[in-house]
Amino acid sequence: MEVIQAKVAGEEVAAAPAPQIDKVVDLMSALKASIELAKQEREIKTPAAAKNRRKKASAS
Repeated sequence: MEVIQAKVAGEEVAAAPAPQIDKVVDLMSALKASIELAKQEREIKTPAAAKNRRKKASAS
């Protein structure tokens, strides 16, 4: 509200400085890292799960 009143009064108004961005996250690299982590977790779980599976008898 003060800025509007200052403009109406003919005073020069200084714009507030833009906020400083500290850290920019690269979404593509974050996605690739997430995919790699998921692949590694799946590889760890897969061998144990494969041992517990039984083959069904085929109907001849």
